[in-house]
Amino acid sequence: MRRRVSPTFDLLLERSRASLYRLFVRVVKLASGWGIGRRLPIFRRFYFATIPILRPGVTALGPWTVYFHRGDNAVSHALRNEGTYEQFELELIKCLLGAGDCAIDVGANIGIHSLVMSAAIGRRGIVLALEPDPGNITLLRRNLEVNQCANVELLPIAASDRAERIELFLNPENRGDHRVYDPGDGRSSIMIQTERLDRILEERQLHPALIKIDVQGWEAKVLAGVVPRLKDVEHLVLVTEFWTAGLRDAGSSDRTYLAMLDDLCLQLYEIDEEERVLRRLPDDRSAWLRIPRETNLLAVRGVSVESLTGIRYEQSPYSG
Repeated sequence: MRRRVSPTFDLLLERSRASLYRLFVRVVKLASGWGIGRRLPIFRRFYFATIPILRPGVTALGPWTVYFHRGDNAVSHALRNEGTYEQFELELIKCLLGAGDCAIDVGANIGIHSLVMSAAIGRRGIVLALEPDPGNITLLRRNLEVNQCANVELLPIAASDRAERIELFLNPENRGDHRVYDPGDGRSSIMIQTERLDRILEERQLHPALIKIDVQGWEAKVLAGVVPRLKDVEHLVLVTEFWTAGLRDAGSSDRTYLAMLDDLCLQLYEIDEEERVLRRLPDDRSAWLRIPRETNLLAVRGVSVESLTGIRYEQSPYSG
């Protein structure tokens, strides 16, 4: 659970850097509008030399202080320039968890979802945050410590359908795009440990109320490793990435993963971040699947999504 802490010197320094960065970006946009970059090439060289120095590594996300990778062009880029990431999904998670719940963050990255889960479940709840990349783990641990999330247990592993040593293929430009399979683009790799989620939950005698899975196509393997533990859970929420190309490259398919979710008797909704709406998927998914997807799904059992306060809901346009 989170308690407010006093800013440290490095945090104050990073906040000052963030303020300078935002001011610098505004000045550059103004200058670009006047065409200064085209008329004065030295201005362009100054920009490209200065922006990496000023680029901040911390931001305020709601009540939390969040440290992130200064060079990352995905999650950290969104935090640096927009001050948030997957905000609608975070709000859904907050609405769907209650005091004392157990939540699992598979592919925790730097911990944004874990922070929201921690606050939503309170002192009596527990969050398991799974993240195998050492660089992400460093920032994840720092974010949990600075926000005093004592109810989060960090597990430096990946979830899968079996326990084994396996390669993690790294993307240095997008720290949320590490993959537990070789994408064939020449990445370097490190060895990590995988475990089945059902074994982890059984050891701790935990029954999850919500599981978030975002692992670049490895979702079917993660789900296969926890299905036995979920069959008897009365109220269940899954928040999962659904990426057609990633599932295929990881040795599964979008149809296979949807069938696994259906076998758990879950009602499926597409999370539309831009429109901030949940769209219920039709029972006949053939038309929906004709288009390759890169989206997130909300899957629920024993939970009334339609009754959530402030959440807009509609039928999928592919309902036929």
